[in-house]
Amino acid sequence: MCDSLSQFFVTFCLLEMIYSCDYRKTTDSDLASLIDQQSSFVVPLWIDGPFPKFADDDTNYARPMQRVSFHLVQSQVLISTLLDCAGTMIPDWYEKYPEYFRKSYRLQEKEKPSTTMDRDVAMTSPHVPLLVRKQLIEISIRKHQRQADHHSERAAFYRGLLLDVQRDLRECNE
Repeated sequence: MCDSLSQFFVTFCLLEMIYSCDYRKTTDSDLASLIDQQSSFVVPLWIDGPFPKFADDDTNYARPMQRVSFHLVQSQVLISTLLDCAGTMIPDWYEKYPEYFRKSYRLQEKEKPSTTMDRDVAMTSPHVPLLVRKQLIEISIRKHQRQADHHSERAAFYRGLLLDVQRDLRECNE
């Protein structure tokens, strides 16, 4: 498949870096014009790295390797010749060039309004099944009882400290 496993892994990891970026190239944008705009700031990072070529059919013969190059634009955007893809973690690029980049699905999910219900609301809501409400109430009772026990123990500890300090003060005044 590949003559050098380490070279394959470098290529693979660079591709994974692009796929994990918060902002990635849109499928219909042309990166060549972006590169032309930033030509003095494009640095070759990994040239002609090996990567398997995926066949369009279901044959199991040894697939030839294809060569993939990576470039770094202004030390902030990673571009690959494979599938004409690019990615960045810098929101400025998304804001400056919205025609080239889209938000990752992970960021899009974070921006969606939450559909979760507050536990206190759920315990009193008629829309929550009674069995679920009962479980939530029992969990809350146990949780708050543990907290109350903890705070009761701490209060007893502090009362003991206070008594010790008051005793020491009396001894100092005598």
